[in-house]
Amino acid sequence: MRMNGMIMMWIAASALVMVDPGFAADVLSWGSAVNGVRLGISLAPAPSDPELHLFFQNVGAAGVDILIGRLVGKGTAVDFRFIATAPDGKEHECFEMNSFTPLAALTLPVVVHLPPGGTHESHFTLNRVFCIEKPGDITFEKLLLKQRCSVHVSLETVSMGTDEKDLQWFGVAHPWIGKVISGELAPPR
Repeated sequence: MRMNGMIMMWIAASALVMVDPGFAADVLSWGSAVNGVRLGISLAPAPSDPELHLFFQNVGAAGVDILIGRLVGKGTAVDFRFIATAPDGKEHECFEMNSFTPLAALTLPVVVHLPPGGTHESHFTLNRVFCIEKPGDITFEKLLLKQRCSVHVSLETVSMGTDEKDLQWFGVAHPWIGKVISGELAPPR
């Protein structure tokens, strides 16, 4: 009984934001639906700290629970893959800064519940998403806005070391299993 209460607390701690499914639909780049879920991205035009907005939408008939990462000391370490593609076709894999938080204690799963037709929105500041390359690190902001890379984001639940037994242990009632990829977002003009 106590475990179920903790799981509900983790779900609430995931900062679930429900938005109208039509919100900003004309500026979103949606990917194809996989197992009833699709992923879309958009760029928020903020001159000081541009943000990438990710939208999960449940287009299926049943509610689903999506494991998106884990709660760590400084926030949520997400399991998203951020990919920037240069005009010459070279891909750069990038990571959100919290993904590199040292883990010295219990980590808790972050689960997003989506009812049928529901949408969840997450925001990522572009200068906190970076790729590690020699001779130095480069931010998503520089790749997108200065080097004119296009971007897309993906999430694969099973490939991150999580299987259906783990999801049952976490108390996830309706686990979503699969890989979802957003549409490609071109650099702003």
